[in-house]
Amino acid sequence: QGLTCFTFVAKKNCIVAGSADGRIYFWRRTLRAGDEFALPYAQFQYHQGPIRSLAYDADSSVLFTGGSDRKIQVMAPWTAEVKDSLVQSLTGHGGTVISMDVCGPRLFSSSTDGSVIIWVKSEGRELLLYPWYAIHQKLTCFSSWINCMQFNP
Repeated sequence: QGLTCFTFVAKKNCIVAGSADGRIYFWRRTLRAGDEFALPYAQFQYHQGPIRSLAYDADSSVLFTGGSDRKIQVMAPWTAEVKDSLVQSLTGHGGTVISMDVCGPRLFSSSTDGSVIIWVKSEGRELLLYPWYAIHQKLTCFSSWINCMQFNP
């Protein structure tokens, strides 16, 4: 199974890639061997089908993965316990989640169902370790889907 999406998380010095079989792979830069990336040091599988998009929220250190199973998985893969890395599953799209980006306290996601969902961090959870996301608005006025979104805060 091939890789379908890829991102570099500078804050964690880590490459993250999603695959066609639903796995997420992580590589960390090593200080030996010329500052190269070693073999994958971790992998997770929280999707039933290909992963199509990745986004990272540097403020809360969570990673978002969007897949053909119409879900967005919110992960904290930097925890010591692998089994505790899934924080939340977001549902609301009727098709494959193909693009995501974080802008401030919002996550924007698009799907093959032609929708864009704006997710916001729920208020009153600031003291908890990770934020909780809820749908703020769902836009369905597009005649086709948005393949790529990128915001510059």
